[in-house]
Amino acid sequence: MSDKPYALSAEALAAIAKARTEAELEAIAVEYLGRKNGRISSLLSSIGKLEPAQRAALGQSANEAKKAIEEGMAARRAQLEGERLADIAELGDSAGKLHAAAEEWVAAHASEGRPHGGAVAE
Repeated sequence: MSDKPYALSAEALAAIAKARTEAELEAIAVEYLGRKNGRISSLLSSIGKLEPAQRAALGQSANEAKKAIEEGMAARRAQLEGERLADIAELGDSAGKLHAAAEEWVAAHASEGRPHGGAVAE
C-alpha cells in the first residue's frame, strides 16, 4: 500500500503537466488534495486501520506525495502565469500600430497629399 501514494503523485503530476488553465489546475487540486474526497486525503483517512509500522510508512509516503503535488501545482501555475504575461506583453508591443495592409494603404495614398489617406480639409 505504501507504493500507492507514489502512483497517485505520478498520476497527478502528469495531469498537472497537461493542464492549460487555472481552472484545470484547480480541478486537479480538488481531485487529489481535496479535504473530503481528495484521493490523497482518502488514503490518509485509511491509515487508522493499519498496524503502527505501516501507518508510519504510509503517512510518510502520502505526505511526500502531497508535497510533490503541491510543488508541481505551484510550478505549473507560475509557468501558466508567465505564458499569460508573455501573451499580454506581445499584445502590448503591437498596440497602437497599424496592420501591415493598412500601412501599405497609407503609404500608397500619402502621395496624393492626404495625410493617412484621409479627406483633404477645406
